[in-house]
Amino acid sequence: MLKTTLLFENYGVSELDYIGYGVKFKVPGHAIGGSGVTVSVPAESATDIATAVAAKRPAIVITIGSTTDDGEAPDYIPVDKTPVNAVASTGTLTVTAGGSNISDGNKVTIGTKEYTFKTELTPTEGQVLIGANDTAALLNLKDAINRDTPLSKDGVKYKCAAAHPTVEGVSSDATTCVVRAKTKGEAGDAIATTETGTNLSWGETHLDNGVNGTPGMKNEVCVDASYIYHCIAANTIADANWRRVALGSAY
Repeated sequence: MLKTTLLFENYGVSELDYIGYGVKFKVPGHAIGGSGVTVSVPAESATDIATAVAAKRPAIVITIGSTTDDGEAPDYIPVDKTPVNAVASTGTLTVTAGGSNISDGNKVTIGTKEYTFKTELTPTEGQVLIGANDTAALLNLKDAINRDTPLSKDGVKYKCAAAHPTVEGVSSDATTCVVRAKTKGEAGDAIATTETGTNLSWGETHLDNGVNGTPGMKNEVCVDASYIYHCIAANTIADANWRRVALGSAY
């Protein structure tokens, strides 16, 4: 495979222990001048590796050298860990079963945005039409959160100048309306939820069950006892770029 040499000259004190893009290497502290460390890496990842190291350790000077073909198949050094993808926080508004338990003036607040259920729209910002029953009211709430199409619903089924900035409506039925944070990760757990009306309840005072993703470099490979994991693009705590393949049985 094509390999490119990278020369690392570390002007910092601390050692760099790098793993990513299918390679693993160390750069000792104060490896400067003639004692710099030269590493051979896959040519296709050389620039990405250099960028990643520079971002992590600005004290390291990197020189990209020549590219040669070593005639060997690509080699990867997987990391022994179990990465996870980010999961968005969710919340469920529940209405007492019975068909028509949402009342005029009941309010629902998500983050800083307030929605008010009304038997008739005036219309005023944040109003949501109750309609024939709770099923219709909860659907209208979901549509108001998303400012759903067709936009002719605005002023008829609800009144909202814009979609909710931090959550989206996922689903609704006769007794529930489910919302989800637009940004994945634990940060969504901080979105507050409140309600007025004895027949309405969020269950929690905020969205919950958000999961931070495992940070990873593009083409990073990991393994555990059950799976091989591949990071298809740079992953942050708010991303879901890990893919996995089951190891299967021995052969």
